[in-house]
Amino acid sequence: MSVLSLCRLSTALVCLLSIVPSLASAEQATAAKVPYAEAGNTNKRGDACFSTADTNAAVHLLSGFLEIWTPRTPFVDAGVEAPAKDNCPAVAKTDWDGIPASKTDGHIVNQAVHDANIAYVVNATRARTADQALAAYLDDRRGKNASIVDGLGPLTDAWKAGSKQTTTITEVAADATTVKYDDKGNNRGAGSKPDTENKTDANPDMGLAIDFINAASGDGSTEPAKRYFKYGRPYRWSQDVSVVPTLEPAKSGKPVEDGGFPSGHTAEAWRDALAMAYLVPQRFQEMITRASELGEDRILAGMHSPLDVMGGRMLGTATVVYNLNKADNSALKSDAYAQAQAWLIAKSGVADAAALEVAAHAAPLAADRFADHDANRAYVLQRLGYGLPTIHATDQPARVPQGAEALLETRLPYLDGAQRRDVLGTTAIASGYPLIDDAEGYGRLNLFAAPMAMARSSRMSP
Repeated sequence: MSVLSLCRLSTALVCLLSIVPSLASAEQATAAKVPYAEAGNTNKRGDACFSTADTNAAVHLLSGFLEIWTPRTPFVDAGVEAPAKDNCPAVAKTDWDGIPASKTDGHIVNQAVHDANIAYVVNATRARTADQALAAYLDDRRGKNASIVDGLGPLTDAWKAGSKQTTTITEVAADATTVKYDDKGNNRGAGSKPDTENKTDANPDMGLAIDFINAASGDGSTEPAKRYFKYGRPYRWSQDVSVVPTLEPAKSGKPVEDGGFPSGHTAEAWRDALAMAYLVPQRFQEMITRASELGEDRILAGMHSPLDVMGGRMLGTATVVYNLNKADNSALKSDAYAQAQAWLIAKSGVADAAALEVAAHAAPLAADRFADHDANRAYVLQRLGYGLPTIHATDQPARVPQGAEALLETRLPYLDGAQRRDVLGTTAIASGYPLIDDAEGYGRLNLFAAPMAMARSSRMSP
């Protein structure tokens, strides 16, 4: 029987006419080949047509995790169902209970990597200092943007003033071991239009910048991937993992809806850090470092594992690339950049962007904890692969995701798109680590190293 179906796998619609019982398999075969920059809108839950590793862009991006772990069921179905839609069959809720090693749990594929993943958390939480516990608490309970804004160093106060950013989590309350505190602030700040939900007025100073940061997170949820992979948090895998005591009230009582992979906090931190680095390229590497630090804090909190954090970084980065390349965001990113630069230049009392570069690095280490460039570089590099056992060849050529060159538009404006791609390829880390040898190359991007590199005269193939 002839069937005409509209395949909605990317913003570019493709009509397929095929003699098949269902077009679901045809959709899957196509989805796996669509770059994330075009397929980011398939990152959904509760939609039967985007519930597998081949049809959901986020799940597909992170599918290298399947070399380590096989979930109970191969669908986005933990605590969520999806009714039949078009030619896509319904997806029922899984019977997974969220408890590692239970009768309904998935199974470990690579025991050595899994053990190293959990052991890292055990060791990190056992050796955790009081200062690290404090940082982990704040990065957990505070709005993510309100946490990472200090990556701007000397420009932080000016940014806060222009963004109208607020937070209610500034310290650890005396009863935090028994009471869960939520941030009642506005996280990123006030946009260009009034927002009744966040109770903010229109922001004439940096409203467009906040609009841009919001837009950079579009379709960026980690929930579909969490509900596909169904991988427990580290404290559920091992009683030797020590959760920060003040975060005990923040533990979820619904493990089926609380998977660990990928880390949502980490993904949001990378989305916002990359958006802010785009607007304030004078602090590009420091914002990368701050995003990496928040991911590490998720491990120190006992809430996530290295693989969770690596997955959050990958998905956060891919989300920003997707949104930077959306035609709808073209004018916004230009206007937001101009507005942010103008505000920070004026508030810093300098003449231009070059002078802002100097002002952005004028504070000593005592006043700017990200002032040590070499320490930042080493910190970020170690946390791209976390020293986990390699499982693939370590000499494979780098791949650069389609559209990823947009990440460097404002940091390396004197290079063209092909040259920026070249930079991303030449600075990528070695292959071989679990999860991050993805088909597009997101996992191996070293965005700290990229701004320091010069493009080669030759061109790397996309």
